[in-house]
Amino acid sequence: MYSNRRLQQLPAFTIMELTVSMIVAALVVSIAYSVYFLINKAYLDYRQRNQHFAELIQLDRLLKHDFRNADQLLLLSGQLYAKKGNKRISYEFNKSNIIRRAELADTFRLSVQDKNFMCENIKIPAGNAYNRASPDVLKTDFDIPEHLRVDELALTVLFNNSPVRFIYKKRYSSVDLIKRGIHAIN
Repeated sequence: MYSNRRLQQLPAFTIMELTVSMIVAALVVSIAYSVYFLINKAYLDYRQRNQHFAELIQLDRLLKHDFRNADQLLLLSGQLYAKKGNKRISYEFNKSNIIRRAELADTFRLSVQDKNFMCENIKIPAGNAYNRASPDVLKTDFDIPEHLRVDELALTVLFNNSPVRFIYKKRYSSVDLIKRGIHAIN
């Protein structure tokens, strides 16, 4: 039955042609995956670097804002408190991070290398008895003792294994300076 019929040949590819095209396709796909993973890794590195930089900029922006807008800056129990009316903001400077507490808590993962609090160009010692005052003093509207007041912060943080120094200064209004009492005459 088959012998009488002539086999029809259909146009098709040979096994060799299919094998070569599959090898070429596999090479193209593997190169595409390699390029994708390289670009993805570069993007993740870029994103992490920029996120760390954005964290540094955000901390700088918030400290500038709080120094500029606070009525008083106080050093209590080793923490910096910004007092603006009924609003209280605290900064806790740890070795591996900085925590800002306001309505919400913000944690900045920056290594603190050095911090100096000053009042009228005099450094406030870290172990000073004044630093051990209770934050409960913030709940009152009475005058805050002069030795708790901060008008300058020099902060050094580690960013990309390099120290970055920030200096923040508080300019008190003349009304605040007149209320101070003993130094108002000078």
